[in-house]
Amino acid sequence: MNKQEVLSLKPGKELDLLVEEKVLGIISKEDKPNKSYSTDNREMWTIIDSMLKRKFIYSLSNSENKHTCAFDNLDTHRRFIVHENTLIEAICKAALLAV
Repeated sequence: MNKQEVLSLKPGKELDLLVEEKVLGIISKEDKPNKSYSTDNREMWTIIDSMLKRKFIYSLSNSENKHTCAFDNLDTHRRFIVHENTLIEAICKAALLAV
């Protein structure tokens, strides 16, 4: 999936399944995610912890009505940054771009 495809995803089932599989390494036996990663703020630390284990550092910020998440790879020095309307959506998309 390329950058534009990831950024065009809306919060919900498809984004949740991708985060679950690609970021968290959980393969769902059904076509249904275990949790609402892209809409439930309580899942934020699950995603961030997974990225930390992959040697990424993160930064979170907001300005006006946009939230920003950046993941920086400590090995390759590459940065993956996303601006979205909600923080959890920005985290999900930035994590997907990074992995």
